[in-house]
Amino acid sequence: MALVERNFTQLSDLVLKEINPTDGYSREVVFVDVASDTPVTIGTVAYRAKGTDPAAAYTLLSNVSQVVTTNEFVVLIGDEYGVQTAGWSLLAAETTKNAVGFVRGVVQLKDALLKDTTSGFLNATQFESLRHLLKAQGIVVEVTI
Repeated sequence: MALVERNFTQLSDLVLKEINPTDGYSREVVFVDVASDTPVTIGTVAYRAKGTDPAAAYTLLSNVSQVVTTNEFVVLIGDEYGVQTAGWSLLAAETTKNAVGFVRGVVQLKDALLKDTTSGFLNATQFESLRHLLKAQGIVVEVTI
C-alpha cells in the first residue's frame, strides 16, 4: 500500500473526540500576545495566569517554568476565523482576539502534535505535567498510537 505524503495537518490529527463540536463548548476565540510575528501550527500551546480577567492575553508556551498550577492553558487550532490546517502567523501588531483553541473540556486530544510543538523545551516528565494540568481544565490528552 502506497503512503501518501501530506503537507498539511488535519484537525483529526489532534482531536480524538470532541463532544458536540458544533456548539463550540470546548473552543474559545482568544488573544495570544507575541513580541514579533510568529508562525504557529495546530497543537501549539499558550498560557496565561489564572485570574478574574477574561480578556487577559495568552502567551505562547516556551519554557518549563510556565507549566505551573497558577496558569491556565489553550491548545491552539487556528486563527480567529477558524481551523487552519497549514498553520498561520500571530502578528505582533494585533491587539484583539487572534486565535481559536481548546480551553475547557469535554475534549480528548492526541498527544503527538502537542509533543511536537513542545519538544524544544519540555522533556517527557515535564510534558506529563502539562498533560496533568490540561486534564484539570477538562482537556484530556491521550497517547497517540
